[in-house]
Amino acid sequence: PPPPPPPPPPPPCFFFFKQKTGSEISLGLVGSEIFIRDRIKGNRMDMIFEKATEMGVQSIHPLILDQCVKNNLRMDRVKRIVVSAAKQAGRSFFPIVFEPVNLTTWLNTHLDKHKILCHITGSESIADCLGNEKKEVCLIIGPEGDFSKNELYQLKEAQVEFANLGPRRLRSESSAMMAISMVNQLMENQHYE
Repeated sequence: PPPPPPPPPPPPCFFFFKQKTGSEISLGLVGSEIFIRDRIKGNRMDMIFEKATEMGVQSIHPLILDQCVKNNLRMDRVKRIVVSAAKQAGRSFFPIVFEPVNLTTWLNTHLDKHKILCHITGSESIADCLGNEKKEVCLIIGPEGDFSKNELYQLKEAQVEFANLGPRRLRSESSAMMAISMVNQLMENQHYE
């Protein structure tokens, strides 16, 4: 008998991120996404890698920012965390974890992407920023020390939308999980409508 057809690609989904079938990143529910991360202290950063993987993110882009608390990343350790989390969550693929780059480099390589920064100064919700498009989005979460004035200027100049996650100031890892959950929920609702 002929071999069975290959399995379908994972459904696109979102988080910090990008939402488009076949794109380099996916949350695993309704679209593909890019997860952009800043650098946070030890165990908290590990938690972001673990939970983002469990929630279906297809790729993680650590950023080197002006006020990062941690400036190095042990890629071998990160890959072990991602593999373990993917297995625990029953994922059939592992998210790609990219080498850290600075904000300017990342923005220049994502010029044509829909980008949303989750920041306390944001005036819109993630739902408002996504609108009806819900195809591709890059979510950005800031470092523990916040973004520098120069970085905020760069993000505004790059036409990044600023979304607010609510009235409370959240730790970076809480912001990441909340934003991924929100995007997944919005994408899932879009998928089933």
